[in-house]
Amino acid sequence: MASDEEVARAPSREELARAARSGSLWAITQSVASKATSVVGQIVLGWLLTEGDLGLVATALSIVAVGLFFNPPLMADVLLQRKERFGIDARAALWLSLGLAAATSLVLAIAAPFLAAWYGEPKLVGVLLVVAATPLGSALQAPALARLRIDLRLGAIARWSIALSIGSTVASVALAAFGAGPYAIAIPSALVAFLAAFFFMRIAGASQRTSDGRPPAWAALFREYATVCAGQYAHTL
Repeated sequence: MASDEEVARAPSREELARAARSGSLWAITQSVASKATSVVGQIVLGWLLTEGDLGLVATALSIVAVGLFFNPPLMADVLLQRKERFGIDARAALWLSLGLAAATSLVLAIAAPFLAAWYGEPKLVGVLLVVAATPLGSALQAPALARLRIDLRLGAIARWSIALSIGSTVASVALAAFGAGPYAIAIPSALVAFLAAFFFMRIAGASQRTSDGRPPAWAALFREYATVCAGQYAHTL
C-alpha cells in the first residue's frame, strides 16, 4: 500500500510536462468527441422523440440540478486539494458524499408526485425517479477520480469518459427507437453514472484505499465540501 509520503510526492518537471501534453490532447479529444456525439445524438433523438418527451426529461434534469446542493463530483476536487491525506480521508469522503447523495435522491423521490402534480405532468414522476438516482452513481466516482487525477492518469479518465458518452448516446437512440419515450434519455443518463464509477474504481485500483490508521477528518471534509458545493450551486442557480 502507498504511504502518505508517496501520495504527496511532488511529480518531477518531466512528469508534469508529459502529463500536461497528454492531458491537453486527451481533453481536446474528449471535448470534440463528446460534442460531436451529443450533436448527432440530439438530432436523431429529436426525430424519434416527441416534444413532450424531451420536455419531460428537460424538466426532470432541471429539478435535479436545482435540488442537488451537494454535487458529488466536487468531492473529488476536495480530495485532490487534500492529496497529502488521501489515504486517510478517501473512505470517509466516499461515505460522506454517498450519504448526502442518498439523502438528496430520497428527498427528490418523495417530492416527485407533488412536483408532477404542480407541473400537471403525471409521467414526470417516473422520469424524475430515474434521474434522481444519478447523484448516487456520481458519489461512487469521487475517490477513484481524485486518485486518478493525483496520479496524473488524465488519459484514462478521458478515454473512459469518451466511451461512456458514446455508449450513452447509442443506448438513448436504441431505446428511443423501441418507443421508450422520455426514459430513452433518463435511463442512460442515470446508468452511465454507475458505469463510470465501476470503471474508474477498477482502473484506480487499490491505491484509492490506502490508510495508515489515523482517523479521517470528517468535519474538515464536510466543511470544505459544503463550501465548494455552495459556490457551484450559486453558479447553477
